[in-house]
Amino acid sequence: MKTKKVIPFFGLLLAMGTASAMFTSCSDDDAAGTTLSPTAISVDAIGAVRSIVITSNSEWKVSNDVRGWCIISPTSGTGNGTVTVEVLENTTTKSRVANVNVTTETTAQTVIVTQEAAPPTLILNTSLIQASAADTTLTVVVTSNSEWKVSSDAEWCTISPTSGADNGQFTVVVAQNTTSDSRLATITATAAPVTITKTVTVTQTATATPFVEPEMILVAGGTVSLGYPGTAVIIGSFRIGKYEVTQKVWYDIMGHNPSTFKGDKLPVEWVSHKDIQTFLAKLNEKTGKNYRLPTEAEWEYAAMGGQNTQNHNYSGSATVGSVAWYKDNSGNTTHPVGEKDPNELGIYDMSGNVSEWCSDWYDGNHYPSGTDNPTGADNPTGVEQGWRRVERGGSWNGDATGCSVFHRGNSDPNLRHNGLGFRLVLPAP
Repeated sequence: MKTKKVIPFFGLLLAMGTASAMFTSCSDDDAAGTTLSPTAISVDAIGAVRSIVITSNSEWKVSNDVRGWCIISPTSGTGNGTVTVEVLENTTTKSRVANVNVTTETTAQTVIVTQEAAPPTLILNTSLIQASAADTTLTVVVTSNSEWKVSSDAEWCTISPTSGADNGQFTVVVAQNTTSDSRLATITATAAPVTITKTVTVTQTATATPFVEPEMILVAGGTVSLGYPGTAVIIGSFRIGKYEVTQKVWYDIMGHNPSTFKGDKLPVEWVSHKDIQTFLAKLNEKTGKNYRLPTEAEWEYAAMGGQNTQNHNYSGSATVGSVAWYKDNSGNTTHPVGEKDPNELGIYDMSGNVSEWCSDWYDGNHYPSGTDNPTGADNPTGVEQGWRRVERGGSWNGDATGCSVFHRGNSDPNLRHNGLGFRLVLPAP
């Protein structure tokens, strides 16, 4: 019987086992032989340059999954090497992530690159707009990296558009100012997500209009009993303002409006007796005339209706509401002059609206005579000195008693408040 040869077959199996072991060993060595350091990179919004150290015994390639802001170099190599990762500045308000992939023939590894968001920015190219009285349109440039909104606190100053994102601009339209008052608005711009606020102040000049002198009413003089108890005095003829001095007249002379309640036809208020002296000096210089405050006697005589008096308790009526704005009907504000009924001489608002300064120093005796009154009973001007000045007529925030033509008031010459104004007097022609 022939003997079988088994040794070659056994040798073949042994050889195959050896080859298998050799293949596995090569694969494991390759995987274990490629390492990356670091395996994660974190960068702030400003950006930076970082390095990835590759330890390998084979060829490798590098790529990333973003373009533009994460730049790698080189993109391939063999064996040990270094890859530079340049992360550009992040100008957005969102964080971002890139994956840097390092691959060999048999493996793939990733380095994660994260970058912080930039803080929101908001820059306006101006903080002040100075507009003339005419219609004005301007553009404000916005530099930002986020969403922004814009608003105005005045109806006469409008914005378009009122929102946007990133860099842009908005248009400011300032409507014509037809009043005698300058005005101011504030434009507010805000950026998100973290609130940043910027403001633009808008100022607009008033409309320049020709000065029109106040309308005056001639009051014919006469002998009249004034005060209580009545004192007979002689009043010479004079002219007195048909209306209380308005805010427009004050502004045209002084260039500003101190009043609490604003409006061209509203009586000026918040003016002291001393403020009025400055006004009168400028008014007389402008007109070449001799405007002044009424004496207390002139004021009361005109309020009663002069020679046409009907002896009403209020100026022009026995009913306070028909001729006066006072606390029961004013709505807590002054009103345009001339809206109530006039008195017997065609003079308005001598009862109510605003109380009116007179030129006299206040004295407890209404119209003193003889040696107590240097001017005697002829056109009395009151005592020569004192501490307080006379005011007459009552105001929008006072009661009906104060609106009586016989009621006397007095205030410190330096006092200003929103219920106190005045009217003018000129000599008779």
